[in-house]
Amino acid sequence: IAENKLNKLIDEVKETNKFKINDIALVGFSQGYMLSLQTALKRKDEIGCLIGYSGKILNPDHLSKNIISRPEIYLMHGDTDQYLRIVNIEFQ
Repeated sequence: IAENKLNKLIDEVKETNKFKINDIALVGFSQGYMLSLQTALKRKDEIGCLIGYSGKILNPDHLSKNIISRPEIYLMHGDTDQYLRIVNIEFQ
C-alpha cells in the first residue's frame, strides 16, 4: 500500500511541476529509505537518484526478481547504529 502511495505521489509531483522523471530524487531515512528503495527499483520510468540514510533491503529475493530501474543510489550509514549494524548490510 505504501509503495503504491509513493508511486502516485511521484507521478503527481512530476505532472504538477512538469518535471522530467530523471529530475526527481527520493531521499529517505531508515524505513523511509527502505520504502524509497523498494519503490524506485520497481518503477518503469527511472528516477534521477535515490539517497538513503541507514536503511537496508527488506526482502532481497523479492526485490531482485522485480528490479526494473537502476537509478544512481547513494547510501550513507554510520558504524555505530544500534538497530541496523553495518555487518548486516549486503553490498551488491
